[in-house]
Amino acid sequence: ADALIEAIETDDRVVGVFAKLDYSPERMERPGYERDAQLNRFRATCSAAIEANVPIQCRVAPGPSDDNNDDDDDGAQNNDADPYILVMRDLATILLEMTPPPSAESSDNTLSSDNPHNNNSNGLRVHLVCWNGNSTHMMKLLTAFPNNLYVGMNAAVGFAKATRAHEC
Repeated sequence: ADALIEAIETDDRVVGVFAKLDYSPERMERPGYERDAQLNRFRATCSAAIEANVPIQCRVAPGPSDDNNDDDDDGAQNNDADPYILVMRDLATILLEMTPPPSAESSDNTLSSDNPHNNNSNGLRVHLVCWNGNSTHMMKLLTAFPNNLYVGMNAAVGFAKATRAHEC
């Protein structure tokens, strides 16, 4: 986190930070990409973004498998081993840790005129890039973080058969 903050403060071209949570089995087999290592880096990046008052772009992978539908992930089936469900749970947990609940005064005015980087008084601002998750999970995240979270779609949204992206 300190190295990121220093980079942000010393180079005015740095306007944000990037993080990735990738629980794809082939990625997690590589040294340094174990779940705990990724979570530590993600928390450090979120902390740096808050302290330096810049947004964070985040990409999560993998997307849901074809047998993973939009139903609530607390259903009868055991999803603890599903990499998609695990990465969604970890993302939501860390965002909850890092984002305080909105206060009454900050909900009235989330835009600050003094600082172009400060458009949210609640600290962490997150842009989920290349979203490829379920619409139910996207809506839960947007509902939980209405002033802090933005979702970007990837080019697949233009494909006729990309029904999951169209739902989102």
